Amino acid sequence: PPMTVARFNIPEVLDWKNGKLIFEYTTLEDAFAKLQSRYDCRIILENKQLAKRKVTGSFNANEPLDHVLATLQYVHGFSYTKTGSRIYVIDGNH
Repeated sequence: PPMTVARFNIPEVLDWKNGKLIFEYTTLEDAFAKLQSRYDCRIILENKQLAKRKVTGSFNANEPLDHVLATLQYVHGFSYTKTGSRIYVIDGNH
């Protein structure tokens, strides 16, 4: 089978090393996956309609997760609830 070449967004790949957390036309689903791995937490996306929305922006790598989520919440109009020490549930409306 032909080889598939994945295109990497270099700023996004190197962002952590450079002290940044960068999203460039990243789906919220992928952004949440990245946040889960960076912050060692669990983010549950209850509203699947939000999954494909795109997000662009950058944060300092040491930005608290609550600040990142609050910013994304403001822009995309979802709500989130912290249900455990490291578990966040994302819902559709706020």
